[in-house]
Amino acid sequence: MKSIITVILVSFVVNIALAQNHVDQLKAVNDYLISFSDGYYGYLEVQDGYLYDRFKSGEHSKVLIKDLDKAVSVSDKKVIIKCKKEEACVFSTYTDSYHKEMSFSQSTSFNTEKLISLLNDLVLALNDGNIFATAKPNTTTDTRAHNLRDSKTIQQVNTLANGNNQTTFDLKSEEQPNEKRIEKTYAPITSNSQLNAAYATELTNLNDFLRTFNPSVYRGVEVKDNMVFFKFAVNRVVYNSSISIEDLTANTLVLQGKSYGAIADDEIKIVCKNNIDCFYSEYTNDSVDHFRFFTKSANDLPKMKQLLDAFILSLR
Repeated sequence: MKSIITVILVSFVVNIALAQNHVDQLKAVNDYLISFSDGYYGYLEVQDGYLYDRFKSGEHSKVLIKDLDKAVSVSDKKVIIKCKKEEACVFSTYTDSYHKEMSFSQSTSFNTEKLISLLNDLVLALNDGNIFATAKPNTTTDTRAHNLRDSKTIQQVNTLANGNNQTTFDLKSEEQPNEKRIEKTYAPITSNSQLNAAYATELTNLNDFLRTFNPSVYRGVEVKDNMVFFKFAVNRVVYNSSISIEDLTANTLVLQGKSYGAIADDEIKIVCKNNIDCFYSEYTNDSVDHFRFFTKSANDLPKMKQLLDAFILSLR
């Protein structure tokens, strides 16, 4: 019995170490990209077994982690991460097609060895940490379970790094965990092409505004698999707060300012109706009853509410 417990503990420590390595290397790359090519490449994100490049424009490219080869320079102005076996494994929303590499370039020459080293360290960390190299789940429930595992690991890593104290988080970003969790799956309400045509303009307008609203916290809104994902950052780690399209359109209200109750003047809340917990927060690993947006400029709130209302209406 003791030997079994020992094996489990050793495995746990190894997995935590791998997770820590992944978080550190991802942060190092994203710190570098802030000033690279005037921030054109936005930030990298790991989600559902994929490595995403979330461009500043709102577009993205993605590749399965297991298909990544290594980073090399092709000139003094460009670095690429190649696909294994030279297959087209990187999908880009810019071209709506697949490519044989994920590239990073700028108009002037730069120290390519620095970026190559950071990218190769990240690829190595991701492939060593097998929990991050799994295929994309097929159902909403599986996706939530996968996100829960990754989020728990990150929280355990942060706890270890900070001693016995839990990771702190600005209270204006998410509530503390609630007692119960809801698990729901929803049937598709329409085809992806119909949805894209309906909400594309409103989603683009919302994401464009979020880049100036509070960019250090909010990292955009994404719609996929009949779910809406509100992305936010804590200590440069990006989390999702998700809600089904069905719940967002039928069971929420967009509220602004103190006139609506216990909401600060500098906040907007998307609140679940009837006191239900209709959002799932990756950060708290639980279901919560709202998602909030805050900013130092109260003048931004009417515009933010207008864009949120238009986006939610477009999903109906």
